[in-house]
Amino acid sequence: MMEHTGKAPAACERGGARPAKAAPKRVPRNGSLLQWKKECRQLQGQVAQLEERLKRQSADSYGLQVLYDQLVNEIKHHRDMLQLDSFDADKSSLVYTQAWRRFMAGDALDYQTHRHTNSRSRPSLL
Repeated sequence: MMEHTGKAPAACERGGARPAKAAPKRVPRNGSLLQWKKECRQLQGQVAQLEERLKRQSADSYGLQVLYDQLVNEIKHHRDMLQLDSFDADKSSLVYTQAWRRFMAGDALDYQTHRHTNSRSRPSLL
């Protein structure tokens, strides 16, 4: 029997009983289970492909960061050689041009041809 509290019945019900949970889905038999396993294998393959692509992109990013650091070091080296303490447009242009040429004559060119020889999209380092 219900106790009389003076509250509206709806107010009592809100805090009380929980809604019934949906019954768990039954595992499908035969063909459906095989279909799920096939789909699971396909998804695992896609995950493996995405992980491999991420590894390659990370390696490319690391390689480009190393090349960028080398270019910055070349520029610093040329600036030190020319003793550029203040900004001089002509000398700075010469520094960047020389540093870029030495940079491209070295590892950067090898990196570009090695990584993108068979690639349809060949990004330029210029």
